[in-house]
Amino acid sequence: MEALNPVDFYNVRELLSEEERMVQDTVARFVDEKVLPIIGECFEHSRFPKELVPEFAALGLLGSSIQVYDCAGLNGVAYGLICQELERGDSGIRSFVSVQSSLVMYPIYSYGSEEQKQRWLPAMAKGEAIGCFGLTEPDAGSDPGSMRTRAKKVDGGFVLNGSKTWISNAPIADVLLVWACDRLARSTKHLLQTIDELNGMGVQFLSQREAIDTEGPLGRAIIVIVSAMAELERCIIIERVKAGMRRARLEGRHI
Repeated sequence: MEALNPVDFYNVRELLSEEERMVQDTVARFVDEKVLPIIGECFEHSRFPKELVPEFAALGLLGSSIQVYDCAGLNGVAYGLICQELERGDSGIRSFVSVQSSLVMYPIYSYGSEEQKQRWLPAMAKGEAIGCFGLTEPDAGSDPGSMRTRAKKVDGGFVLNGSKTWISNAPIADVLLVWACDRLARSTKHLLQTIDELNGMGVQFLSQREAIDTEGPLGRAIIVIVSAMAELERCIIIERVKAGMRRARLEGRHI
């Protein structure tokens, strides 16, 4: 009897296409050769290995499921295999790639203007720009229906006030995608996702040690937003009623 594969009891690999297997094998080699030899040292020194970012990009791992804008255009199964292999190396490495790809690039691709897509997606696919996703808050956690970060409409855009916590990629990011509501969360009918450069006035980042302890090599920072102006052309406005958000969560869909 053929021995069981200890990491694939159900022989799922046999169900994969040739391309999907190639993706899995390529990322597995990368993890073995590039991630595992250094990740222990990174953990001990709370250091994210930014030197690997160009290699993520060269392999097409950033925004891999997006079809255009210099992205690889792989299917969802291939993206899942990428994340599985990266997770085998380190959870922080996988978090970096999935936050960049799913939580920043995908919303820009799905809801952003053509100008926003052209500006950010090719640069992010090449690893030249790094993004973070500001949803989680000290009081609300990751529940968008309980958000307290507010976006007040003013001439030319919105003024943001609030705070975010446990934000992967924040210490090294070039662009911040913030979730905010147009009123206090319990009465809001709209969600606002705002793209804003991190060096803008009114956005303060606490250092990793000031904010919270790091977990693995990837720091998660607290972001304090005080009267930060987000110009209208940098905003993505998505209509969502609370019932719709609740239904989407129950069905397991992205909001």
